Amino acid sequence: MKEGFTKNLLPFCSSVDRVESSFQISKFVKEVENREVDAFFRRLQSFFADTPYELVKDLELHYQNVLFIVFKLVGFYVKAEYHTSEGRIDLLLQTDK
Repeated sequence: MKEGFTKNLLPFCSSVDRVESSFQISKFVKEVENREVDAFFRRLQSFFADTPYELVKDLELHYQNVLFIVFKLVGFYVKAEYHTSEGRIDLLLQTDK
């Protein structure tokens, strides 16, 4: 249902022209799916580089929330503050691979 909405209905509901950007969510998704971890984190670091300091008071929580929301919207399985026998994982992202 989510995929059908984003591929078929959303383009008709949005008046925003599609502009090629290095921050298109599809590029992040492809890097995750292809296990291109270094490329994903370079793109992510570049994405956050423009965030004004004043907007981010609690840095960890801000970035954790942004990543959680983005990955949920894309349709990935995401858990925040995932507890293991060895400690806590800030954000767990799971794909079908």
